[in-house]
Amino acid sequence: MRAALWLKVSLTISVIGATAPLRAQGVTRDQLRRECTDALSLQTVDSLGAALHRRTPNQSWSRMLAAWSPADYSALGDSVRALWDTLASGIDSTAAARMIRLLARQRTELSRLDSDHGFLVKEGATARWFEITTGDPGEPWLVNGAEPDSAVALTEGQTALPTVRAVCWTALLARKVADFGGRDARAQTRRVLAARARRWDNFERYGYSLTPLELLLNGWCGFCRGMLEPPRIQLIAVHVLPTYAVRDELGNRTALTTEVAGILFYNQARSFHVGFSYAYSLPAEERRESGWVVHVSKIGQLGITFRDNTYTRENASLLLSADLYRFIENWSGRIREERDAIAKGIQKLRGGQN
Repeated sequence: MRAALWLKVSLTISVIGATAPLRAQGVTRDQLRRECTDALSLQTVDSLGAALHRRTPNQSWSRMLAAWSPADYSALGDSVRALWDTLASGIDSTAAARMIRLLARQRTELSRLDSDHGFLVKEGATARWFEITTGDPGEPWLVNGAEPDSAVALTEGQTALPTVRAVCWTALLARKVADFGGRDARAQTRRVLAARARRWDNFERYGYSLTPLELLLNGWCGFCRGMLEPPRIQLIAVHVLPTYAVRDELGNRTALTTEVAGILFYNQARSFHVGFSYAYSLPAEERRESGWVVHVSKIGQLGITFRDNTYTRENASLLLSADLYRFIENWSGRIREERDAIAKGIQKLRGGQN
């Protein structure tokens, strides 16, 4: 009996002793956080050792940037692969294979930056392949988690520290390279958005006001404007204006004029427009008159209407009008929302770069 009990205890101790080193190989969540986030830059030579510290992403990037020559992005890709090769000996084959495929994709993209100027300034390199997604407790951390078939998983308690360092350090460095390769494209995007914002400002400052109905019509008008752009062609529909009718013989009158339908044409910068509309005017205590209103930016609008459709000087009225809706500050609608989206996009680009 005692012999059996002793044998059972011995076997239990042996199993614990055999499995403990295996458990100890897996990284903790704190280690994942130290190795796979920007907190890595705080680690010192004392904590890593001089040889390993020289291979950290920040140290590697400093040397790469000092040696980089313009229009040779491929060399940066080669350096990232070289870091991987120095760190990745003996790591898990699935993680290694997937990281090598991601690095090959980046190498192809960096080569394109060298040969395709349009790609360099319009699209740029992407950092999304090397984004590290922090897993919830008990869930793996993922590199390129947006593509499950090619994602590299790092599991708390299972993945060894050398594997974590090889994957995360290389991913962090590759992301720095991608951000560097996309700087011209981001600058071009900022210029495009800034120019678009100026067009919206000009349209708001110099353009003809929009009634709620006109906001709806111009928002739906596909040929009037490009996506997220202020109208290049503006439709006028049932636009009411307070006016003053100047007559030669009939006597001057205040009037309420309705532009039934019309169209305006803007220049590229949206700082100037011209156009016309068909209108009805209702002078105080008199019958309705019909005619035309001509629009000239920064000058205003000038109309001429006639009584009883009799086109003579005696029956003509010269309309001087004020753009009533111009003074409504809190107008809303699809077009205003898109203008605000452009402003937010500029703030986001200015606010930070990965």
